[in-house]
Amino acid sequence: GFCMHALDYFFSLWKLKNKDVAEYLGIPAPQINDWKKGRRPIPKHHLEKLCELFNIPKEKSYLLQKESLTKIDRLEIEIILYKAKLKNFVEGDDEQINKAIRMNFEAYIAACERNIEALKVLKQLEDELFGCSHVPQLFYKNLEKVKCLIEEIKNGM
Repeated sequence: GFCMHALDYFFSLWKLKNKDVAEYLGIPAPQINDWKKGRRPIPKHHLEKLCELFNIPKEKSYLLQKESLTKIDRLEIEIILYKAKLKNFVEGDDEQINKAIRMNFEAYIAACERNIEALKVLKQLEDELFGCSHVPQLFYKNLEKVKCLIEEIKNGM
């Protein structure tokens, strides 16, 4: 995993400091450090307010409490950020520019979603290869298949 508490990642992407969030929650800033260091869990009522602040859907609120993030977690958080940017996007006078900006956000979200799919497939592949590593013949046969597949993809077949 990525050794950064989820709160640090959210704060950095949203360009917030502990004191900004502490003020929003009405708590002393050091309390946030306690959460980040895992000294105490985030109380439910503060979790709800953080979900509001970061536009986190209820089913993704678990992300806030993760002490280290996987690549998939980081992509999920970036999707949340870009969905929030899309939702809070203030349109200017130029409709072409507005459309281009919205499309850009949507394209970034879709790319993150595809990357998550790719990471899940890679995890399955890793499990399969590690799972047969004790049988050298099968392992090398499977490894060869994977290498061939990579070549095919590189050559656009």
